[in-house]
Amino acid sequence: MNINNDDRLWNLWATAGLWVGGGNRRSRLPIRAQLDEVEAKLTRHIDTHHADLAQLLGSVHGIGPASLIAEVPELGRLSRREISALIGVAPLNRDSGRMRGKRAIFGGRAQVRRGLYMAALAAIRFNAVIKTFYNRLVGTGKPRKEREMSLMI
Repeated sequence: MNINNDDRLWNLWATAGLWVGGGNRRSRLPIRAQLDEVEAKLTRHIDTHHADLAQLLGSVHGIGPASLIAEVPELGRLSRREISALIGVAPLNRDSGRMRGKRAIFGGRAQVRRGLYMAALAAIRFNAVIKTFYNRLVGTGKPRKEREMSLMI
């Protein structure tokens, strides 16, 4: 996880209400130093307590182990079905009586779902196994969103 990107830093300032305009680089230095310190502490904590999980998550393009461990601390303790429901990528039915609706994903932790979606897009480009699976889904006529969601589950 690298927070040295100026755009990300600006977004953090804007969200926290710290951005006052002017773009003075000197005012950025103390906050950047604090962010670097927090990032180093987070990396040390993950290396100490979650090394095996971080190594596994770090092997996937587009997923940062620090962000995923922070957002889903239940990883490793719940089953894959429980995790997919918790994150919001498990297809849920909308049935009522004899009416059968389409299955859809909703609820869960939206930030994690967005991260997994971006990782799925990266995997389509860079992972040969995932790309083959995706192309097979294209051949079966699945809609684009369904193909991408099937990579996240």
